[in-house]
Order: sequence, then C-alpha cells, then structure tokens
Amino acid sequence: ALEQGRSMAAQQAFAFALRVEPDNEQAQHGLKRAGTLEQVMGLINTASSAENAGELQIALQRYKEAAELDPDMTAATEGVTRVQNRIASDRFAAAMSEALTALSDGRPKEARAALERARAIRPQAQEVLDGLARAAELERQQAVLEHRREAERLESAERWKEALEEYEAALKIDPTLA
Repeated sequence: ALEQGRSMAAQQAFAFALRVEPDNEQAQHGLKRAGTLEQVMGLINTASSAENAGELQIALQRYKEAAELDPDMTAATEGVTRVQNRIASDRFAAAMSEALTALSDGRPKEARAALERARAIRPQAQEVLDGLARAAELERQQAVLEHRREAERLESAERWKEALEEYEAALKIDPTLA
C-alpha cells in the first residue's frame, strides 16, 4: 500500500498490526511512513512533472525532499539518482559541445578548460581523451606557426641569427619540419 501511495490503507494495516503486536518495529516504521505518505507522494508527483518538463533542478529538489521524508520510498530515491544522472549527462554534453566549438575555432586553451569540466564528470570518456589530444596538437601547431611567422619577420629585417633561433625553436616542437 505504501509504494502505491495508498496512505489510508497503509495506516489501517499498520495500526491493526500494532494492536496485535504493539512492539512490532516493522509496523511502527510502516505507520510512520504512512503518516507522511501523502506529502511524499505529492512531492514525487511534482518532481515527476518537473522532470518531464525538463526542469531538472526543481525535480531533483522535490525528489530529495521526498527521500528525506521517506528514505525507503524507492520512487523518490530512484528519482534522485535518475535526475542527477541526467543533469550530469547534460553538463557533460554541454562541456563537450563547447570544447568541440573551441577546437574548431582554433582556441585550444578554451577547449582544454571545457574538456577538463567534461573529464570531471566522466573521467574515462574516450571522447574527452581524444579532445585533449586534439587540443594538445592544436597548441603544438599554433606554437610552430608562431615561431615560423616570427622567423620570417626576422628574415625580412635581415636579423639572421634571431631568425635561425626561431626556426630552431619550431624544429624543437616539430622535428618533421626539417
């Protein structure tokens, strides 16, 4: 009766059990749960509606309130877990989207920051590791390009020694340029 939300039936059953066996701890616990059942079910219904509407923070809060009132109510505890997982999944997707956009726009530092947020959510995710590798490669390419541009600028100014140092710095980063 408790899991179906039938408060009155549950209260009557547990009250009867306590009349028969006044020290029955299970019946005492059940009667206590039945006393908060309507409030718990109201919170679960509100949480479910919020979850279906995509209002995940509200849903999470209501499921938590219901679970706090009745930790044995599986609909509440499962709701907390389900919504927390959905929130984490949404955050992961947003961080990955931000990272991929940053990589596409040539912004490896911003990509790395977004990827680190994604890694905090899913540490072993292959797409995070792949993204970090892409960010590192982009940083390497940008550093080489920066040294080559500076070397070319120095060549134009006929500052040969400094230009050579820039080319050597680029070669240190990427020996395949030789």
